[in-house]
Amino acid sequence: MVRDLCNRCSLPTPKACICRGLPDEPLTLKKSNLIVLQHPHEGRRKNRSLPIVMHCLLDDDVYVAVGRRFDKRNMDERVMERIKNSNECMLVYPACDAVSVEEGLAELRRRQRVKAWPQDNDESSNKTKLEGGSYNRVNLIFIDATWKHAKEIVDVNTSRNLWPEDTVKVKLDASFIREQYPAFNFLPNRFDIRTPPTPDHLSTAECIAMVLSIVEENVVIYDTIVRALDYMVDQWNSFFNKNNAEQKACEF
Repeated sequence: MVRDLCNRCSLPTPKACICRGLPDEPLTLKKSNLIVLQHPHEGRRKNRSLPIVMHCLLDDDVYVAVGRRFDKRNMDERVMERIKNSNECMLVYPACDAVSVEEGLAELRRRQRVKAWPQDNDESSNKTKLEGGSYNRVNLIFIDATWKHAKEIVDVNTSRNLWPEDTVKVKLDASFIREQYPAFNFLPNRFDIRTPPTPDHLSTAECIAMVLSIVEENVVIYDTIVRALDYMVDQWNSFFNKNNAEQKACEF
């Protein structure tokens, strides 16, 4: 039996449709570009969170490449051209040498100031010149995969030097987020339709929502994406709880 799919969220309607949790209009990014390298296996999963992000943002602000390597075979020419000769890329992954998002962003902005005024040693003066949104967009790179596959992707791209040159690695720390960003309303194991290594591990959508909100300086981005994510989780749990209840009833 062929199920009817929603024209907007592409999920079976009406039981699995999540459109009521999505924004009326997609959000626009002003300070960043979103690039996602998705493991081939992830796209086959029905309980993945990345589509939530794609439904909440403008298509032009998001690019998803399916593959294991960050190279020309997987990446669109537009993306490769965007990052060519760019030193404004951040890879979001908890590597040993990763710094906080704030530290990574500060480093990229420092590079832009040096690039703009290489002969000017007055750092405070250069910072003032680039205030007010005149910094170049940051290319944010995320991995969409299970934690095992994400590590494999990062390891192979790092060993083969495939990441954009001078990419800054950043990470999200749950305790830091709780203390510094109470507006995020962080909840452990929020995306409970998947099993993370620990309750503090984040889904792809949560991770993207937090980083975008910090870089864009706009908590509405986090609220919008997480609201849609929560709605999806509620729909998913409601559907399976109902099915389980019906199966138990049939046993008696």
